[in-house]
Amino acid sequence: MHELPSKLDVEVREEIRFYLEMRARELMEEGLPADEAWRRAAEAFGDVDAVAAECKKMNPRATRHGQWGEFMYQVIQDTRYGWRTFRRNPFFTVVVVLTLGLGIGGNAAIFSVMNAVLLRPLPYEDPDRVVHLLGTQQGVLSRHVWMSYPAFVEWRDRNETLVDAAAQSGWNPTLLGMGVPTRLSAASVSANFFDILGVQPLSGRFFLPEEGELGHDPVVVLSYGLWQRRFGGDPGVIGRTIDLSGNPFTVVGVTRADFEPPLFQPQLWQARPPWWDETQLSRGNRSWRAIGRLKPGVSLEQAQADMDVLAAWMAEQYPGFNTAEGVRLVTVKERMVGSARLAMLTLLGAVAVVLLVACANVANLLLSRAAVREREVALRAALGASRRRVLGQLFTESVILAVAGGTLGLVLAWVGTGYLVSLGQAGIPRVAAIRLDGAVLAFTLGVSILSSILVGLAPGIQSAKASLTTVLQDGARGSATGSRSQMVCSGLVVAEIALSLVLLAGAGLLIQSFNNLRRVDAGLNAESVLTLQTAPARAQYPDHGSLARFYEDVTVRLKAIPGVQTAGAISFLPMTGGQSCGAFARNDRPPETLQQREGAVVCAEVRAVTPGYFQAIGMTLLRGRSFTSADDSSAVQVGVINEAMARQQYPGEDPIGKQMTVQGQSREIVGIVSDVKELGLAADPSMAFYSPQAQELVDWMRRTMTLTLRTTVDPLSVAEAARTTIWSVDETIPISQVRTMESVVTANVAQPRFRTTLLAIFASVALLLASIGIAGVVGYTVAQRVPEFGVRKALGAQERDLLALVLGQGMRLTLLGVGIGLVGAFGTTRLLSSMLFEVPAIDIATFAGVTLLLSGVAMLASYLPARRASRVDPMTALRLQ
Repeated sequence: MHELPSKLDVEVREEIRFYLEMRARELMEEGLPADEAWRRAAEAFGDVDAVAAECKKMNPRATRHGQWGEFMYQVIQDTRYGWRTFRRNPFFTVVVVLTLGLGIGGNAAIFSVMNAVLLRPLPYEDPDRVVHLLGTQQGVLSRHVWMSYPAFVEWRDRNETLVDAAAQSGWNPTLLGMGVPTRLSAASVSANFFDILGVQPLSGRFFLPEEGELGHDPVVVLSYGLWQRRFGGDPGVIGRTIDLSGNPFTVVGVTRADFEPPLFQPQLWQARPPWWDETQLSRGNRSWRAIGRLKPGVSLEQAQADMDVLAAWMAEQYPGFNTAEGVRLVTVKERMVGSARLAMLTLLGAVAVVLLVACANVANLLLSRAAVREREVALRAALGASRRRVLGQLFTESVILAVAGGTLGLVLAWVGTGYLVSLGQAGIPRVAAIRLDGAVLAFTLGVSILSSILVGLAPGIQSAKASLTTVLQDGARGSATGSRSQMVCSGLVVAEIALSLVLLAGAGLLIQSFNNLRRVDAGLNAESVLTLQTAPARAQYPDHGSLARFYEDVTVRLKAIPGVQTAGAISFLPMTGGQSCGAFARNDRPPETLQQREGAVVCAEVRAVTPGYFQAIGMTLLRGRSFTSADDSSAVQVGVINEAMARQQYPGEDPIGKQMTVQGQSREIVGIVSDVKELGLAADPSMAFYSPQAQELVDWMRRTMTLTLRTTVDPLSVAEAARTTIWSVDETIPISQVRTMESVVTANVAQPRFRTTLLAIFASVALLLASIGIAGVVGYTVAQRVPEFGVRKALGAQERDLLALVLGQGMRLTLLGVGIGLVGAFGTTRLLSSMLFEVPAIDIATFAGVTLLLSGVAMLASYLPARRASRVDPMTALRLQ
């Protein structure tokens, strides 16, 4: 009975075979045939059995190395051998690493965004239990509205599912006494606001309970950004008094750099403006939103049910104010990022498809390379190398490529992340949190490992099946496993084409949707319009008369600037997010204000404007007249409505001269203007009522105005002159949001542009990789069939016959991939339906267009190797037989 070889015997002989293999490889590189190289290597080595016995005597420590040491030794040897192999094939190595780098880098960049937006928790204590209390009003353009402070108190005190709740309202004070007056974004909050979030200050403290009471000395908390920019990060700012709109405020704290406030991003917080009294906290003044913290063990659904019961009770108690009103609870995280979730998941899926296409392409390249290395692998197997050893070497080479690709991918991700942040500034929530951190590095490592498995699996299995006898019998006529390799390569190319078509179809739909959105008539002429926002202080301009005189004086002076045609102002600039849904009623009908009409509350967007605004913004006066300087507080109270309001409220009637009550004031309609996309290009025109700024209206609506200047020159070229002109009237006026109206319209489509641009880039990369894959497979087939083409040409085949033969193979793969891709596209593009504007999820024209595009690129990719095959020399080809 033969004694089984010991583990040491096996290991020593494995090392000897590896040495012989490396020596034979070196001789083959010097030009010797493979058989002769292996013979000379064996001759030079000597008696294998004698050397193996001597090795065992000389190295008894090998028995103590153990499996782990031997494994690491083999990995090191395989890595060195693979590295030398790739250095000898730089073009192949660069192509593979670049392909993997594109796929891995794209995934890392998108994951860095997704990690910041969706995965990274908010920096609060137990953030999943912090919720928004969103006031709802049935039928108000299907949107959430703000709640009154008394209503908030009812929600806070009478619920049974919240630990506590805090209210917040926006405020825009002017920072004075520190150089140029600066308008800030501020928040008036309940004193317990920061306690509910469970956050700590960087410096100082947050609010005390008594500081939220009326009459208390006003205090503020600064954001980290404002503290750095305007106060130089001075720790001595705590206890310092600052001037906000003519009122002294004491700084008591500074938030941490990583604090992410809910609702919006203010630059400072204060417990309540000093001029507020109980009249500002009336039940009809809806200017508050709220956050709360769920009690332990209470689910969001249970809390919502509790609020629904409370809403019914409030509707009975306050029918004039809370009819059809309620509160919808959502987590702060969901409210902050919910709108971006689908876009992020779509982009991550798209870039994952690009990675799959890249891996398929690299696997194709490795399969082609494996066919060339079949003789080497077969000889190694014949000398005793186990399949595990062969697979280990090939897998190590795949890992080297994937690690190099992952390293390049991290560099591309670092560059790409900066591009994504700049591209999506106006469209990505939590954009400040986007960075390459440990989670992104771990993700990139995981993707690299997965890529190494995907690209190395098929070539490794294919190479491990190589048989020396079959290889030597096949000789120079081609690969022994060429047909199997060709089938696998063809299958991978079909998958690339199918995946690419799905991406192209999605990108085509988003591009068409984006173009439709850009072509929407906004109802105004944004070209050559400069906008500047101003907010006169209440202390200097306490009543509507003083405000009216200020804006009248400013607009007259602005018109005198060279290059300025006309100027005006509006309380809410279109497409900037400002909303003012005001109740109204026709005076010649029973009032519908705050009543349900088919389940909906009737309201309209109310805007205060100065004379000249309609002309400056490029709106069209359809009927009646516009406002003039005579429409002041002593004149008849008038208003202008838009087309949508005339159409809905006065169908078949002429509204000019009729009376309408708006915000509790009776107004005579004197004109009708064209519809403007006040709430965004994708939104239907809402009813709008325009009031003269000089006539008394809600104070906050008349105080903060956006000046609009139509120019005959570049709008930004008159920006400095406009600032100087405004400060010549009052040097304490803050000026902010200096931009062109064209940039406002552009920002309105920032998120659609972001996702459309990225998906188009991913689809283009996938198309490029698919075309390279087609060219590679057809080229590999041509190389394998050179002798056959020589015979065909010797027997009278024309160049066009061979050209058609090879092109036919490429187009068959393309058509098969297109067919599979169309099936996938019909299913996946339905997921994009919520992101499309005026284009169906299954658009035949788009699908036909991307099919033709992909087919055309595939034909071009097949043409180059087909042309080479058609020009083969018959004599040269026949010598290869």
